[in-house]
Amino acid sequence: MEHLILKVLGFDLSVPTPLTFITAMCVTNKLSEKTMYLAMYLSELALLNGDVYLEFLPSVIAASAIAIARHTLGEDAWNTQLSESTGYNLRQLQTGIEFLNHMFTIAPSYPQHAIQDKYKSQKYMHVSQQKPSECPIIF
Repeated sequence: MEHLILKVLGFDLSVPTPLTFITAMCVTNKLSEKTMYLAMYLSELALLNGDVYLEFLPSVIAASAIAIARHTLGEDAWNTQLSESTGYNLRQLQTGIEFLNHMFTIAPSYPQHAIQDKYKSQKYMHVSQQKPSECPIIF
């Protein structure tokens, strides 16, 4: 049966990435497009530090990126609805948030600018030009 399913799918399988989770979480919780694009930008920035990035589950990277994006855009970083739909509370995301926030802060000094250039476009609402919030997220 397993072989039949794989044959029907043409052996075209992939693992979910943080972008998959970000899209699902944003659609499920009816978050704004700007929040979604900023979270995508943050999750892609994390790839620049692969060693640390690989320590986290893709869903943790996604949830942490959404929390930072919401906080940066002046919303509550995490609420009850997000906790219930994702299964994560803010305390569980603390190390992921700290890592992504660090990457967000140092992004302008990174020699690689492809990610910033991508998210600077109108298509992504210029989210790479957004500055990190000066007040930290309270855990």
